[in-house]
Amino acid sequence: MPAGTIHKLQEFWDKKECRWVCIIFFALCVSAYLATCTWKAGIWESRTVTAIENSVPDAQDKSKPEKKIKLNDSAVFYLAGRYAFSEELYSFEAPPTAPGRPGRDFLYPPFFAMLVWPITVFGFRPFIVIWLLENLALVILSVWLAAKFIGRRENEPVKWWMWLLPLLLTLRAFDANFRQGQANVLTLFFLVAAFAAITCRREFLGGLAYAVACILKITPILILPYFLLKRQWFFLLGWLVGIMCTVIVIPSLLLGPGKAYQRHADFYNKIVDPFVTKAGQNPREGAGQSLHAAVDRFLSPIDASRHDDTVLRLNVVSLSRKARYAIKIILVVLIAAVTGFVCRRKPSENRELLLALEFAAIVAFMLMASPLSRKASFVVMLVPYVAAVHYFSRSQPGGCRIFFTIVFAFSVFTHTFTAPFWFGKTVGTYLLACSIMFFGTLFLWLGFSITLNKEHSGQIEN
Repeated sequence: MPAGTIHKLQEFWDKKECRWVCIIFFALCVSAYLATCTWKAGIWESRTVTAIENSVPDAQDKSKPEKKIKLNDSAVFYLAGRYAFSEELYSFEAPPTAPGRPGRDFLYPPFFAMLVWPITVFGFRPFIVIWLLENLALVILSVWLAAKFIGRRENEPVKWWMWLLPLLLTLRAFDANFRQGQANVLTLFFLVAAFAAITCRREFLGGLAYAVACILKITPILILPYFLLKRQWFFLLGWLVGIMCTVIVIPSLLLGPGKAYQRHADFYNKIVDPFVTKAGQNPREGAGQSLHAAVDRFLSPIDASRHDDTVLRLNVVSLSRKARYAIKIILVVLIAAVTGFVCRRKPSENRELLLALEFAAIVAFMLMASPLSRKASFVVMLVPYVAAVHYFSRSQPGGCRIFFTIVFAFSVFTHTFTAPFWFGKTVGTYLLACSIMFFGTLFLWLGFSITLNKEHSGQIEN
């Protein structure tokens, strides 16, 4: 973004009247958007609400709906909260969304059900509203924490566009979470809180936040070797304490030791073990927007997206499943090696950009290495985008400004023009996947280059 344009926008924002007009307009847009999300969740259709309420443990009528109903992940979370203290937590099924289609299971650890339980006691409709407002508040807090602590010097001012640009570039991922009622915003918040705690030298608190992120989603566990490599012992101690609290202490206090053990045994036997076994026997080739999916799309003649009616084959050459699996392993190992080389030093300047670039690199690695990465998971790209904004806002050589101009232009293009109404869901999803892969690779290269330059100039001590 040109400096002159930023200066003019800053002058516009400094006017009190203009600022209030923008705030009111933004509030109206957010309200209208949240209203559409509640419609997507089905709370305005009595048939959907009745079907959900008939599925709770104490319901008198357990009949299933005969017609198709609206249902997203938030409905499953609501039922999980109602079943949090029941032996049927991993046995209940949410209502089917169409005749002949089975209901969706609860796939998270028992702690997640206990976490959402307090807001399920008011009923399905209030739960959806509270869930959306809670996610909105966590988005605002995540952006604020990231802009204030990730890559920012101690006395550096935080301008409005440092908050706005990262948010705009991740809107597609946030939209997927709000419309589908998913829990990735919770994971983002606790990851950002962990990174912010490290920059503030509160490693133990950061470890607690990271533990909650790992409990909510298994994918963040992929970046645990980074903290081992950095020898963040207090952080790791906080992580261990957090894992013990969320897995053992809190469930035992609320359920009792015996029931808590049984819930975790059910979670492993009914969710984890079947998922791992099924994934090994019949991997979902091409599903999601991960590096694994990109390899399948290029190197095998498969449907690029299982959610489309039309089949689009993007293969360059057809390889066997074993060959593609070997390529995936090699790519993940190479990316991990480059990331480890970039992040192999102890952070001596916690509030400097180098640490933020390390966070950006490990987040990009997490997305590329996990076969479970999907569009909704890309909310964690807020961290690399914030690091880029802070880096771009400083006085850097012209080459770096050109580099970041290209990166932002590419990101804006892919996040804007890969929407389904432009290219269709298949091509749009594929282009968005390429965007994330390309952007993550650029950040790995950038962090690598800056680390070498700092070492060469003696700014990083051995």
